[in-house]
Amino acid sequence: MHHFLTYRLLCRRPAPFGWVLTALLGAWLLGLARPSRAQLGRATPADTARISALVQQGQAVESQQPTAAVRCYQRAFTLADSLGYPVGYFTATRHLVFALNNLGRYPEAKALALRALARARQDTSKNHLGQSHFALGLTAWKQGEFKEAVRQYHQAEHYMRQLHKTYNLGVIHNNLALIYQQQELYDQALKELQLALQFQRQTNATPRDLAITYFNIASNYWRQRNGPQAKHYYRLTRQHLDPRKDLDILVNLYNNLGQMFLHQAADASAERRRILHDSSFYYHRQALQLSRQLRSPVDELHQLNALATIYNDQREYAQARPLLQRALAMVRQHGNAPTERIAIYRGFINMYEGQRNFEAAYRWRDRYEAVADSLDNQATKDLLESYRLKAQQASTQLKLQAKQNQINGLQDERRRQRLWLVLAAVTATAAAGLLALGYSYYQQKQRANAQALLAVQRQQDLLAVQAELHGQQKERGRIAKEMHDDLGGSLTVIGLLSEVLKTRPGTAAAPEVHKISALSAEMVTNLNQIIWSLNARNDSLNGLIAYIRAYAREFLDNTTLALRVHAAEAAEDVSISGDDRRNLFLTIKEALHNVVKHAQATRVTLRLEARAGTLLIEVCDDGRGLAPGASPADQRNGLTNMANRMRESGGQCTVEPAPGGGTCVRLTYPYRPTVAAASPKILQL
Repeated sequence: MHHFLTYRLLCRRPAPFGWVLTALLGAWLLGLARPSRAQLGRATPADTARISALVQQGQAVESQQPTAAVRCYQRAFTLADSLGYPVGYFTATRHLVFALNNLGRYPEAKALALRALARARQDTSKNHLGQSHFALGLTAWKQGEFKEAVRQYHQAEHYMRQLHKTYNLGVIHNNLALIYQQQELYDQALKELQLALQFQRQTNATPRDLAITYFNIASNYWRQRNGPQAKHYYRLTRQHLDPRKDLDILVNLYNNLGQMFLHQAADASAERRRILHDSSFYYHRQALQLSRQLRSPVDELHQLNALATIYNDQREYAQARPLLQRALAMVRQHGNAPTERIAIYRGFINMYEGQRNFEAAYRWRDRYEAVADSLDNQATKDLLESYRLKAQQASTQLKLQAKQNQINGLQDERRRQRLWLVLAAVTATAAAGLLALGYSYYQQKQRANAQALLAVQRQQDLLAVQAELHGQQKERGRIAKEMHDDLGGSLTVIGLLSEVLKTRPGTAAAPEVHKISALSAEMVTNLNQIIWSLNARNDSLNGLIAYIRAYAREFLDNTTLALRVHAAEAAEDVSISGDDRRNLFLTIKEALHNVVKHAQATRVTLRLEARAGTLLIEVCDDGRGLAPGASPADQRNGLTNMANRMRESGGQCTVEPAPGGGTCVRLTYPYRPTVAAASPKILQL
């Protein structure tokens, strides 16, 4: 009798996962991108339409005629493969793998998915790689290889995350949850379902998609015997379903609710059992009506068996008999279904035992045991085949291990021989051997050190060359800009003035001649400044102070301004980069130009002082000063450029009113107090 009790409990479990797999795979296909023109290969619109029609034809008959669906998918696969049409190839592959798995043709499905993965790796499409790993995960799941299935689904998740396909991520986590449910890892399954729900909410999933996830969460709680939570999520599932379109999910929802109430009735009191039986009967009747609307014999057969079980539990055997007869007729009409036959035979046995007709119960028990034995024999054959494959793998592994052990033995023997030779040599000439060994070790260490030092030197040389090339390229760009800005503009003006001279005779050309002379002198000055900024010999602090002092005197010689210079050189000369030196000079040059052009001053004071790692420069005048209420940045663009140059070199530029009237520009530049190199390298242009 324990066999009968075990089967009765199995009959009261929730619906299988087949419909969930179908729904999730359909959702996956809807989430895929449309093919681009570059992905069509040699396929014409007529070819793509033909492939799509074959896939749709297979989908239409897959639930009722799986073998015919496989033929349609194979034709679509062959056509897409011959035309080099990747999208059609991978679409047909996914459907064909799913259909082969449903028929139990797992080796074919796995080989096809592996072939698709190899092709996806060749064209490096993340979309196709993700689809191929998804197909491999589905195949491993069907074969019961849960660990491999989880690994393949995580690979598919990796590529879908890179493509930001949030919808497909929800499908993957739903499938992972179902795998964990089958392993009774309910807490981990619940985490995966929460992730799936999160992804679906991010993509504004359809109510049907949310209903599938809520259904799986409810089933997960029901397997943990958490009735209140299961009812809550079953209620959410019902709220998200369209009673006109989502009949397939409603069938499974009503079936699970009916099974849940039937299971609770087993341990309830008589009055409570009657109420629970009525609730279970109501939901199974609803599921039966919907399965007939869907024309799904499998679902209808399952509901007939469930209703017969309820009547048998209530001892209403006359009500159970027509249901069992109808179920038996359907099995005979639609072909052999051993698992369903067992359920029907079990129902007849319970019915006749309840009616005390033990002779009839015995006849049905013989039929039950015959079908059960056939299933056991098939399961035994499958188990023996798996054992045979595992034995072959173990035998191969043992042969490889034996070969490895043989190789290891030979290597140990060679090591022992070397050891005996070394011992003999040490015994014969201990001193000479020790000396030779020490010398050899010393030479090896020397070579290793020399190689390491050489590698470090080469790395340093490479970095130095790279830095020098980068500096040269940067300096060339700066020179080109200055040549274009300073000299190019002046040469253009000289050219224009020369053209004017051609049209003016005699002394009338004197103004243009003076302009050409002034521009030429200015060009010479600018050229000298460029050459000075490029010359690495001038990269010193004291050299910069001397050059600024000389430039200020030369610049103000031709003006009415009186110049006072207070210059204090550094005690130890330090090196300053060419960029910083140029920024400091141009800032002071701009300050002097501003005094001449705008200050209306009579005296200029230039102070240069190097102390405590900081160069302090002040350019003060006794002119009209800044406008009242205006900040330095508001006066001229030149002041903004001065501040930017000093900020680029790590220093500061401030413009303030002088104590006795006028304006004072203060520059501070921090430098590192390192002694300048005695023989600096010259930049090669």
